[in-house]
Amino acid sequence: MGLVGLVALAGACDPAKKEPAAVEAWGAAWRDVRACYLGETPASDDLQLATVLRTLPSAEPALLLECEAKVKALTRSTDHSGDTAIEAGWYEVDKGTRRLLALGEVANGGASFSARVSAVRRLGSHIGMLDDAYQDLRSRVGLPSDALAKGPRLTGLPTRFVTGDDGEALTAESIEVRDGRVLLHQRDAITVMTGPTQRHELAVADLIDAATADGEMIMFALRDGKRMLRVQNAGLDIKDADGTSAFADALAVQRSTNDGKTWAKPTFFVAAAGNTPIFDWLDQRADMVFSDGTSTFWLPLDQTSLSGKLTPIAAPPSLLDAAYCPASGGASWWWGSDALVRLDPSTRTVSPIFNFAQAGGTATCDASRFVSLARDTRTVCTADGCETRPSLTNLDPNGRTRLTLAGDTLVTAKLLGGVLVIELVDLAAGTESYLALGADTKDELVGLVTWDGVAHAVVRQGERVMIAKIPLDGARPLTATL
Repeated sequence: MGLVGLVALAGACDPAKKEPAAVEAWGAAWRDVRACYLGETPASDDLQLATVLRTLPSAEPALLLECEAKVKALTRSTDHSGDTAIEAGWYEVDKGTRRLLALGEVANGGASFSARVSAVRRLGSHIGMLDDAYQDLRSRVGLPSDALAKGPRLTGLPTRFVTGDDGEALTAESIEVRDGRVLLHQRDAITVMTGPTQRHELAVADLIDAATADGEMIMFALRDGKRMLRVQNAGLDIKDADGTSAFADALAVQRSTNDGKTWAKPTFFVAAAGNTPIFDWLDQRADMVFSDGTSTFWLPLDQTSLSGKLTPIAAPPSLLDAAYCPASGGASWWWGSDALVRLDPSTRTVSPIFNFAQAGGTATCDASRFVSLARDTRTVCTADGCETRPSLTNLDPNGRTRLTLAGDTLVTAKLLGGVLVIELVDLAAGTESYLALGADTKDELVGLVTWDGVAHAVVRQGERVMIAKIPLDGARPLTATL
């Protein structure tokens, strides 16, 4: 028996008279298939987008397997009708069913996530084609059109291009979203955005400069008017509590206020093997976590004086290879495989948290809270400790999920086949919801940034940059299968 099975009806005098009931029976099974792939109420009137929203954000393979089984169960309950027009209609339905089944198998077991996204979008397109074939078959057997479920029109992503003083769209060779700012890297300058319309430019002189100063190679230099910063290789003697001295590799940071004619006394940063200092040249500050072999230290840099003070940290060795999250207000969070530490340079306080054990995933933070999102869990940490809960919000396997905190709301976003899926977690209430906005399939989601308590998406289109305020109203509850 084929996908549109042929079950003979013995003794039928006029086979064509049996066709309306057979079409109705097939239609009931088809509505069940649509509900599986699209939901009882599709999330969009665009079936491609509705299928993406239904099957990809939930990341549940069982759902696609269930839908595939329903497609395989689509069968015709009659034999040949003897009517050429009716048989032509059944042929198109059968052909569409076979195509849908083939695409479902790719979507369920695609070699890559991008292949799955492409297959899922095509599933939606073929569902629309099979809808048309089914409605045509109904008309051929004398039945009225079937009122198949449709979704609402998906609102487009509200974007605007970032423009310069001349009103022309700014272009960028690369874009960063970092610590509440958007950095547009151009050939000879960096445009720093600190709000939807707030921006200023920094002229960059030789990010990697082959010139030397005082016999040492300059590794990094930044020019902002007549003020300059440079970083060079150096050496440093470190003395521990008992006075023992040890020579270590270091970085020397110097400031000039007269266009490089004279340089202030350098500040040194230990750069032990395998440990790289975090140097934030926008704020002219740095954080460094390192070990002298027996103890772990934190070295923060004062923004004004460029002076630093070693502060011991009670932290495991994994922190030395930690990831780093700078928060507004100057605080930073460092996390390794089994520890999390909040470092506050303004108060010189260290808050070690040892019940943090979430490997992988991605994270965001503010001055008082650190949030890490993994495959199906969400960990929220404060200075008092961490709490891990199951989460429906999940990561794009290609690492394109972006996060930001907007007050008590964790905002995550990812582009899936022309849909910007925005998932919202109320950290106080523990509830999850989602928004879906239409986007160009060529758009690239660079990141999320929060300005004045409002989350914005930073989207790249070619070399142009768009900033979109994320509308948090109208979100729908997030369930296991949307």
